[in-house]
Amino acid sequence: QFDYQGVDYWFPEKMEVKIGTEATVAGQTTQLWIDEEIGNYPYETATVNFTVPADGVYYLSFRAFSDPDQFYLALDNIKVYENVLATQNATKSTLKFYPNPVKDILTISDVKEISSYTIFDISGKKVLSNSAKTSKLELNVSQLKPGMYVVKANSDGVLKTFKFIKK
Repeated sequence: QFDYQGVDYWFPEKMEVKIGTEATVAGQTTQLWIDEEIGNYPYETATVNFTVPADGVYYLSFRAFSDPDQFYLALDNIKVYENVLATQNATKSTLKFYPNPVKDILTISDVKEISSYTIFDISGKKVLSNSAKTSKLELNVSQLKPGMYVVKANSDGVLKTFKFIKK
């Protein structure tokens, strides 16, 4: 969901929203929204629903491609919500992680044994990885830069993914 506006229909703006698995123009492979006649003032709210094809890190891009010498395009209040679809056969994850946000020690626990974990920064670069044989990990993340990270933990042969924020 996001708010957008132009100035008037005499100077229409053009913008699209794309999603992809890389933070590059070529990696933005799926168009989610497009408007080639933005002239509304004040803001309008656009809501876009989509389903990602697989677990992983995804990047959203907002691209203005207006004609030269147009006047004004504004984008504000970008919000991304995660909705988990319920199914009859869904099983609740027993993996827990805390605290979130974390300053120094991130604890990951599960009722099953955690055999390995990998931490990625928001660009998808692997920053920590190790094997384990425990149901409770205490990871020192104090050396990580502040920001959002993605963890993939292998627990009982199932890859579980979650995000945390490093303060």
